[in-house]
Amino acid sequence: MGGSSGSTSSGTTESPVPEGCGDGIVGPGEACDDGFQGNSDNAACTSTCAAAVCGDGLLWAGEEECDHGANNNDNSYGGCTESCTYGARCGDGLLQPNDEECDASAPPVEGEAPCDPLACRYLARVAFVTAAKFSGALGGLALADAVCVAAAAGQGFDQSGSFRAWLSDGVATPKTRLKKAAADAGYPYVRLDGQLLADDLDDLIAEGPKVPLDVTETGVALKPLEFVWTNIGADGEAIQRGQALRRVDQRRLPGHRPRR
Repeated sequence: MGGSSGSTSSGTTESPVPEGCGDGIVGPGEACDDGFQGNSDNAACTSTCAAAVCGDGLLWAGEEECDHGANNNDNSYGGCTESCTYGARCGDGLLQPNDEECDASAPPVEGEAPCDPLACRYLARVAFVTAAKFSGALGGLALADAVCVAAAAGQGFDQSGSFRAWLSDGVATPKTRLKKAAADAGYPYVRLDGQLLADDLDDLIAEGPKVPLDVTETGVALKPLEFVWTNIGADGEAIQRGQALRRVDQRRLPGHRPRR
């Protein structure tokens, strides 16, 4: 992620120091001279008796928020603009979808999960429905997990290898398969759009998702009342084959990833 709103930049000038710079008299080769005590690389007159300007790589205190010199760029996330003001960054109160999941300084969204104010990421595990369709003959839980991992990796999700399919084989259940989540009481689950699904794994198993789990790994919402096969009942245990189809507003096929 990009830098925080409190980041600054400093630099040094490569200009030669004119003879007499610092004597308080503007002489040859000097744009200014505020004397030895007044000349400073964070003041209006630099240590080389040059006038401070945006883009010189020196932070002019009280006048510039930042100055990255030649790296100033109006389109750089977490950087410094060409007018020496902070560019788009975590904590600026605006959501930059290409770089952030959320921004804790932005107006709150009803039903949205907590946001890490320093990283602009949801303080939650993420669940999604696979955009591709598969038959029930996936070859066991390990291969079903591989489907979720591949979907997450294809979208560049961090910790993509930790995703698991929301399935049971009659022996292993989500609670036994998601050991880290089971041990994290109070750590929520969230959809990719930030909507809170459950307060933690126990809540997800006991009550089901608070909102429809109908957003794919690509961020697209599926049509209402599409069906998905899970073979899991409301208690997280395997159910009979004839009952394996459940509506989207009850349960979808998620993976998960820890976010700490």
